[in-house]
Amino acid sequence: MAKIIPFPGVKLEDTPQKSKEELLNDHIIDTTLDISLNVFNQLDTSRLPYNPYDKLNQLDLLLIHESIKSAIYRLYNKEHTLHEIQFEKMVNQEGHEIKFHLD
Repeated sequence: MAKIIPFPGVKLEDTPQKSKEELLNDHIIDTTLDISLNVFNQLDTSRLPYNPYDKLNQLDLLLIHESIKSAIYRLYNKEHTLHEIQFEKMVNQEGHEIKFHLD
């Protein structure tokens, strides 16, 4: 095992250790940000009349980000506020441009 050499003046015992729950939350946030920023970059490079300074566009982007986070939370059986919404009443899978083939 490698010996860790701490930065001068910092004791390894002084650095707080994160719990598994905190590490999982950090992972979820990092992954969500990575995916969301990729989506936002695609919007920036598209030729759509996209305006990131418009407040309503910003709310749409935040909803996209929270939806991605909600989906990742569900993978880990964690609760997210979007899980309280009854999406079955809002989104109809039939006739939608995204199809899930789970055969």
